[in-house]
Parts: sequence; structure tokens; C-alpha cells
Amino acid sequence: MGNVEAHDFAPVRADERKVLNLSRKVTPKQYVKHLNGEYHEACLTELPWSIRDSVSLYEAMTASFNALTELPVELPLRLPHLSSLDLSHNQLRSLPESFGLLFHLSEIQLQHNRLGALPESFLHLVKLEKIDLSHNEIRHLPEKIGGMERLSRLNVSHNKLKTLPLSLGSPLCRVHLLLAGQNRLESPPQAVCEEGSTSTLEYLRRMHTASCKEYPLQGSDVPLLVFPRHCANKLEPSVSNPHSAQIQYIQEQTHTSHTTNRIKAPLLPPPDVTTLTPFQLRDRIIGLIYGAAIGDAIGLACRWMSDDECVFHYGCDNDFVYNKIVQDQHRVLWRQGDWTSNFDQFMVCLESLVNWAGVVDELEFARRLQAWAHHGFPELGDSASIVTSEVLREVLRQPNFTVDPHGAAYTVYHENNKLENAIGTNSNPTSTDPSNHSISNIANNINSNAPALHTGSEGQSDSHSPHLPHNSNTSRRLSSSSSLSSLSLCGHVEVAQKLVFISPCQIFGEDNGAVVRASILGVPNFHQLEEVEGNAVRICKTTHHSDKAVTSCVFVSLLISLILQGKMDSAETDHGQQEEEKDEERKVEKLVSIAMERASAHLKDDAAREEFLALRKITSLDRFKARESSCMSHTYKPAEAAMVALYWPSDYRSFICSLTKLAGDSNSNCCVGGAILGCRQGYSRLPHTWVEGLRKRQVNWLNAKINHLLDIVGLP
Repeated sequence: MGNVEAHDFAPVRADERKVLNLSRKVTPKQYVKHLNGEYHEACLTELPWSIRDSVSLYEAMTASFNALTELPVELPLRLPHLSSLDLSHNQLRSLPESFGLLFHLSEIQLQHNRLGALPESFLHLVKLEKIDLSHNEIRHLPEKIGGMERLSRLNVSHNKLKTLPLSLGSPLCRVHLLLAGQNRLESPPQAVCEEGSTSTLEYLRRMHTASCKEYPLQGSDVPLLVFPRHCANKLEPSVSNPHSAQIQYIQEQTHTSHTTNRIKAPLLPPPDVTTLTPFQLRDRIIGLIYGAAIGDAIGLACRWMSDDECVFHYGCDNDFVYNKIVQDQHRVLWRQGDWTSNFDQFMVCLESLVNWAGVVDELEFARRLQAWAHHGFPELGDSASIVTSEVLREVLRQPNFTVDPHGAAYTVYHENNKLENAIGTNSNPTSTDPSNHSISNIANNINSNAPALHTGSEGQSDSHSPHLPHNSNTSRRLSSSSSLSSLSLCGHVEVAQKLVFISPCQIFGEDNGAVVRASILGVPNFHQLEEVEGNAVRICKTTHHSDKAVTSCVFVSLLISLILQGKMDSAETDHGQQEEEKDEERKVEKLVSIAMERASAHLKDDAAREEFLALRKITSLDRFKARESSCMSHTYKPAEAAMVALYWPSDYRSFICSLTKLAGDSNSNCCVGGAILGCRQGYSRLPHTWVEGLRKRQVNWLNAKINHLLDIVGLP
């Protein structure tokens, strides 16, 4: 039979199946001292060697109020039948990976230690029902902790957590009691967790549901984005539950007549103007801003390319990565992961807004716009900016621009259209030929017209504004530029001017230079459509006096304000998915009708209104003509992209990728369309890789501006 090794085991005594008690009893005074780190000389600093050297069949062990700093790796082998373990009030900094071999554990008490994390093997504790990890230094939990088979009660309060795993919101998660107060949580927001377990779990379940809808093929554990919120002013609440976000927010709304609150949050909306919660409203506003930034940065990938060029450079995959965007003579002017002048203008508008405490003022905006045109954003390392819009370039050259921007824009618009009528709109045949809109063809044309691009009207350089060259009407359609965010030109502005160009518009003044910045104007006083409309008109007419430009800006701004009012959010019902989709479509149609009715009022004749109202038919990318001859940069193109975004049935990534591959003035279209969809779906559902791939310097700068905006809107 072979060799047989025999052991003489003594019979298991009854007391060995009970509790191994190594805890130290403490008086109230000793308890306080222990919490303060004043340990009694009788405290254990390590488990007795008798535990390490022999196998015991205890089913429970308690060793609280000691000074243990570590657990022996062999503990699961020496106490294999433990079902309850109390190691609270010690100095444990970590748990051994072998901890997961305590398969019979159903309850663990590890509160008041110094744990920074849990080992991944922790997930192997298949019988574990209750965990107390409060009063530690834990910064993150295992992502799949919500998938533990029997876990029903979890206490992680008083730690250093910033996020809770999304798996805790899964329908399969058995946790029904989750305590997460007194952390540094951003997702869910700490204020939500302070309201209790029900609010925390409800928030996590909504996040999990939203994540599953956005990432149906990626599993249920895809985390949502968390914005680094930093409040400038923390109001001191005087309520019974001071940590309740809902009470804090309502209290601020109730006392908006107080001067201190007006100073701290001048754009704080009154009660009942939106169906969104404060946290949803915050998520939508951040989503709007990041949606525009990412859309601009990704949309650059295919700008002005033909179908063949798009396929050649990017293949047929419907995805883009910043560091794989081709660096040709157009895109080389931007570092990978950077946005262009579209979002730069957006940020000029946002800066003007937040630095004037929520007031939208055209003179302040004009001053900042001119400063940006000359110097870019110096804090991002810019030394110059090149303007993409032919209209904007002309307006910025007007000597009275900063004192009377509306008058300057009016003069430029009417004088240039008189000139066009005199010489005819077909003076430049290349502008109407779609075959000439690839990079190579436009580059050849631009070189042949180079002298006209860099001289004044009398053939001499413009000393007043060397970075804003004056062009004749015939060469203007091939002129170009773009903001060189974070790119120092070092005196090579003229070289940059030759490399970047705008698409022609048949009528001067109708390019998309104003509409790309319009979406942010839907945020201030979003509950007052008249105010939103007025702000959009005034900021548009600062540079673009065309009725069509004004109409598109009003339309985009109103869409944002209506989304922030919750006009697109359906209440949860018991109806089927098909009925919910119909209800959502009806809400979108109503929202579009409101915005279009107000916007079309700025057009002076029926034909123009009919042309604009036809945009409501563009509900999918199949109807979106991005390469429409001579209209690729028309002010209505981004408005059409906004329409498609309202009806888009899927996630942000698929929308931006699909819209980018249609080329044309793709980054302008994606900037506006991305703002709309980002506002619809929220920052938390934007693609992680695209947010994280943006240049870090820009992101840090942008986050500071966003936090400032959230402060003046009074959001948590």
C-alpha cells in the first residue's frame, strides 16, 4: 500500500470550537488614551507564537485594543475554521494576501486600524456577510467588492475614499446597508453618502444603470467619471442634518435674497426651475464643457479630409485616439490631446462670464477676445493665437472693436457684403469645387495666394495686428487660421497662417465662428429663456452681425438651457422600453420646437425662416451633409450637429467618432454637437480615455475654471 504517515491527534475539545479571546479590557479613560495612541504596556504587538505554531479549531477570535501592526501570513493555516474575527482598535497597516484563505469568515471587524487598502484575495471570502472597515486610511476598495456572494453590510465610513466601486450598485449586489460617511468621496458625492445608506445605494444603482446603457458591451463594472470638485466657499448650514446636500441646497435657494449668498453664488437658480437634482445639474454643466473640449480635439482628426483620406489614415474602425491623429500640415499645429480655437473662444466666453460674477457683457467679452487673439492663453504657454473665422479676423482689426464691438461687427458685415455684391461671389472658382477641399489641394491653392495672405490692403504688412493679416475678398476664402493653444509660434505666425485654413462660405458673415462658443451661454440664468436669448444675441453680434449667425447662436444656447431645465428627462415609469423611447422623442421634439420658434424670430423673411426650420428634419447623420460645397463652415452646420446630438440613441464616443469621419469642418461640428450630447448625458458618462488623454496642463486649467463656474451657480 506504500508508505503511510500517521499523526496522533488529540480529540478536539469543546472549548477549542469557541472563542479565542486575546482582547484587552479597557476603561473609558483607557479607551480615550488608546484612541490617542497611548498604548498600555499590556497590549500585544504581535500574535502569540502558540497561535502561529499550532493548528487550532477556534471558530472566533477577538484581539481588539492591542497594538498589532501585522498579521502572520500563516494565520489561515493555524485558524482555518474562523467564522468571526475582531481585530479592531489595533495598528494594522495591511492584511496579508493569504487573508483570503479564511474561507469560513462571515464577519470581520477591522475598525480603528491604519489600513490603506484591502488585498485582492479579500474577494475570495465567499461566506463573508459583514465588514466593518471604519476609521482606517483606506483610499480605494476592490472594484468587484459588490460581487461578493454574501456580503450584505459594509461600513467604510471615516476613511480616505474618493470613489466607491460601481459594482456596489449592481442588481446582483447583495449589500443592503452601506455606510460611507466622513470620507473624501467624489463619486458618489460625499454629501449624498452623508444622507445615509439608502441615498448612497440609490445613487450607485443609478450610476450603474447609466453605465450599462453607455457601455453595453464592456460589462457592468465600467466606472463613471468623477470630476475633481473644489468649492471655493463652504456655507455653514444651520439644520438638524447639516451634511444633507438636499437641505444645504434648498437652504441656499431659500435665502438667495441675502447679500452674502448673492456674492457667493450670484447665478444660484431659484427653487423648482429644473427637475434635475443639484448633482445632476452639476454633472450636465461639466459634461457640456468637457463635451465641447473633447469634440473639438477629436474632431480635428478628419477636418477637411476626403473619404479616402479618412480611411487611409484611420481605417474603418469607428474610434480615435489622440496620439494616433495624423500630423500633417494642418494638424501639426496642435499637440496631440489639445483643443483648437473653437474651444478657445468657448473659454474666452466662460472666463468673461465667471470673472464678472455671472454677468454676460459684450464689452468685457470683446476685451478678452482681443487679448486672446493677440496672446492666446499665456497661462497655457501660448505666445499667439491665429483666428479661424474670416469674419472674426476682420472684426478684430477694427480700431473701435473694444469700445463698440456691435458697431464694428455691423460695419465689417455690411461693407464686405457690398464688396461681394460688386465683384460677384464666384470670383474664386476653387471655393465651390468639392474636389478642392482635401488638405493637399487647399495647400496648393494657399501657396499660390500666399502674398495676398500677409499684406495689408496697400500691399504692406499690417503693423497694427501682424497676427491678423488683411486679405482681399478674392483671397479671403482660402485664408485661414486656428488657435495655437499651448503652441508657441516663436515668430512663425505667417508659417502657421499658410498651414491652417477655413472652409469657404458663400456669403461673408455666415461662418461658424460665433456658434462654436454659444453653448456655454445657455448656463447663466438657464431658467430664464429671455435672458439666455438676449445673452446669445449680444455675444454673437460682438463679431457676427448676420441674422443667420444670430439665429444659430440663439438656437444652440436655448437647447442647453432647456436641457438644464430637465426638459429631456423622463420620469421613471413602469412602461416598456418602446413607450419610454417614444416619450423621450416627444420631449426632444417639444424642446426643439421651443428653441426653433424663438431662434427663427431673428430672421427677417419667410424664406430665411423656412430654410432654418428645415434643420429640424436632420435627426440623424444620414441627413447631415458635412462636405456640402461652399457651406462646410456655414453657421448652420454646427446647429445641425446639435440636432443630431439631441436624437442620438447611443453614447458620446460613437457620436463624436461618426461625426468626425464625415469630415468637413469636423472639429467645429463636434465642438457644438459634443457640447449638446455632453450636456444630455453628463460628464460622468464621457469616455475615460478621451478625458484622461487631454493635455494635463490644459485639464488642470480647465478644471479650475469649471470649479469657479460651479461656485457662482451655487452647485455642490
